[in-house]
Amino acid sequence: MKKRLLQILAGSIVLLVLSLAGLTQEQFGGTAQTVGVTTTIEPFMSVTIVTAQSERQEPDLPFRSLGSYVDGGSLARGVVEFEALEQPGFIEADKHVQIIVSSNCTNWSVECSSTGLASADDFIPPERLYLRSFYTDPGADNGAGPGYENLAVPKLVATGSAALELSYQVFLKLEVTWEDMPGDYDGILNFTVMPTP
Repeated sequence: MKKRLLQILAGSIVLLVLSLAGLTQEQFGGTAQTVGVTTTIEPFMSVTIVTAQSERQEPDLPFRSLGSYVDGGSLARGVVEFEALEQPGFIEADKHVQIIVSSNCTNWSVECSSTGLASADDFIPPERLYLRSFYTDPGADNGAGPGYENLAVPKLVATGSAALELSYQVFLKLEVTWEDMPGDYDGILNFTVMPTP
């Protein structure tokens, strides 16, 4: 009896397997299952502000380039110095500022501003600090040289879209007058980053 039951059961399994082999997924009664895939990519912006030593501000030095461009020197975080060792006038900074940006934002910009330079006894307003960049007017000359504009108001120094290591150069001059008292003056350049996802 057991043997007969096993034969019937084995035959039923064979018939079931043969029947199922000829059926499609829909005929079998199953439906295709799906799994959703999603991701969230957050806005990313990396801005590095460094100074770069250069012999002098050569007119052919690129203001904007792809990659970490350095003109004959090494990048370093540091202080930009104006050595006013002779008579007053427009003094070039000993270094230029380099802005290196990597971003996945569709639109971003960097502005430069200053509140001036102060000593223990005197003050030099931001109107006497000048910069030249890719975005200043090359035809402008307010005494500091072609392309230099003063920092009476913030100046655009970099803008772009999604990029990896887009590099911008900013060159600086300071106007020193006979009225400026001798001494050490300190100030800050502010770089304001404005990303738009």
